[in-house]
Amino acid sequence: MKRSAPASAAVLVLAVVCIAAAALSVRSLRALADDVVYDNTNHYLPCEKLPVVSEALMVVEEHQAVVDAILSVNPGRVGLEVDTDCCPGRADILMWYGSHEDRMAIEEIINGETFFGVPCNLRNI
Repeated sequence: MKRSAPASAAVLVLAVVCIAAAALSVRSLRALADDVVYDNTNHYLPCEKLPVVSEALMVVEEHQAVVDAILSVNPGRVGLEVDTDCCPGRADILMWYGSHEDRMAIEEIINGETFFGVPCNLRNI
């Protein structure tokens, strides 16, 4: 028996919706595990959404007082660096810390998901 065009289109649309839902749920599960299990937050952005290295370095340099405030959360156990290993020619900011309390203090200082527009990853070490 041959399917009609509308039925075939409906099956195709359903398949696309299922694949998209699975992809979204995998990302959501990954973010949940990062947050709850590992006490991390990540931006999950593709390379083309990240600023070029010089822009990221300039933002950090321009906001040295905020960098100092982050580092003073727990001296020696908190750090901030421009991560250039993520994508060729692109960068994000990696902040690392030793406890959940440190993370909460850092998040309060940056008050968002970026450091003055540069995407951040926060990692419990």
